[in-house]
Amino acid sequence: MRERTKRICTFCPMNDTFFIRKGAISAHFSANELISTEYDPDGRGLCARGNLITELIRSHERVRFPILNSEEVSWERAKKTLQKTLSSSKRIGIITDGSITLEQAYILGELAESTGAKLSLSNTSDWLAGMFARTRGTHLEDIEKTSFLLVVGDILSEHPTIGRHILKSRYGSRGADICVVDSVPSRTRRFSRTGNIHLKPGREAEFITMLAKLAGAEEYNSIDISLLAERCGVTPDVAECVFARFKDTEGSILIISHTEGHTENIPLLYEAGYKLTERLNKGFLPFTTYSNSLGVVRVIKDLVPISEMISSIEQGKIDTLICINCCAFCQLPAATTVLDKLASRILISPIRPAKNDNYNLVLPAGFIFESNGSYLTISGDILPFPDEFAPVSGIPTLDSLLLDISKLTGKEISIPDAEKIKETLDSFKPMEKAELSTESKRPDTILTAVATAFPTHLGAGFLTRRTAYNKNYFPVPWIEINEQKADELDVKDGETALVTSDYGTACFTIKTVSDMPKNVVSLPAHYRETAMIFGRGLNKSVGPVPVSIRKE
Repeated sequence: MRERTKRICTFCPMNDTFFIRKGAISAHFSANELISTEYDPDGRGLCARGNLITELIRSHERVRFPILNSEEVSWERAKKTLQKTLSSSKRIGIITDGSITLEQAYILGELAESTGAKLSLSNTSDWLAGMFARTRGTHLEDIEKTSFLLVVGDILSEHPTIGRHILKSRYGSRGADICVVDSVPSRTRRFSRTGNIHLKPGREAEFITMLAKLAGAEEYNSIDISLLAERCGVTPDVAECVFARFKDTEGSILIISHTEGHTENIPLLYEAGYKLTERLNKGFLPFTTYSNSLGVVRVIKDLVPISEMISSIEQGKIDTLICINCCAFCQLPAATTVLDKLASRILISPIRPAKNDNYNLVLPAGFIFESNGSYLTISGDILPFPDEFAPVSGIPTLDSLLLDISKLTGKEISIPDAEKIKETLDSFKPMEKAELSTESKRPDTILTAVATAFPTHLGAGFLTRRTAYNKNYFPVPWIEINEQKADELDVKDGETALVTSDYGTACFTIKTVSDMPKNVVSLPAHYRETAMIFGRGLNKSVGPVPVSIRKE
């Protein structure tokens, strides 16, 4: 009888459950499929993205042994090299994604503090959300009990299995209405009964701020609603109409889903969303991109934005970079010339980098769903993984690897217990007083690029772009553009176009869309090319950017 353990899909904060079956021999050293995944009949099931877990677990691109200068080496040699690198480093920088357990985040924070390392979250928008977002105890199941959902962003593309709750609410006995606030067409918009709110690119935060002001939030007393409405591209009565519906409907819920490169002022979006729902005593579900980003931000606390990390590297203040479950060259392509200045680059990941020579040392580690520990839900609850999981043979868990690294630096760090985790989370105080600029930065006539989510991808696509499904069906990034605008630019469906921003140029395949605003284009957030256009790592803003397009 093969071992079966219940796991959490950590590709997004929906925390869907599934089972892993594992034999006595690692699948990485056998032709037999000894590791497989199975649906949890009592859960929501996995989405298209979650179904890629099986392929990733057994992927031929998994890191099985340490890789030193593009060659596999023994753990003994790798640890000697790592110790030498860490001891000779002037200052270390660490970048992690949000798919790590609360325990791993705690160890990472302690390691950074003891070594004086700078520590960043790979997704800047998740970091900003984590610093400002506050939960109100709303649960996913509450969606099915309401008659009105106010949704910011394309929640069904970012977190597909929430559709089960939305569909029950929409088509169940309550017949709930859904109002989507966004600047571009989306999957979520299709489920509205009475209409959606179409905004200028990146202005979602300002619209929710108008609602919070109408609710009487004192922080926004001095704000002129007419100016905000003009900035959003709507009239004040539109905000008043949405506010009245949200206020008067019993059990209404605000859902916020962001994508990096989509919303311009994420701190204000999450702050205003909380103030609105607090004043009206309504439900609030603040989502992040990665599964545990809110928990990671609250446990580590002293995170710095990616732009500060890149600036420190450029100034020579950091000479060694450690990337955990993310690839800096994939996530921050506009900063490649800066990353090349590093004396040492180390990757800790279950999957190989696209180019081994980007890193001096690559160390294998298990996926988060191959770890044990706890995570923070979007409702603010701390939950442990359902079952204990025995690590894959020969591949350490991230927490055990981080503990080994701490010993190499001469520091002893222990795994925190549940009480310590709760104490650390409770001590976190979200930031307040997000800044609001009322100066319009972008004329309406300028072509603006907005990043959007795609259901089979996650984040910058470091993991999901390596899967056979996405390689076969979505091998290259596309740009969605208004049909009339495409005619003006003399570009056609299927042709390759060069998209240029202040940060770089990249190739995209043209896809014309009838309902796209004329001076707005949409790029899939999960591609290296998109990260180049938005200047991730160099651009301190996480919102839309001006672009130009020409046929290749």
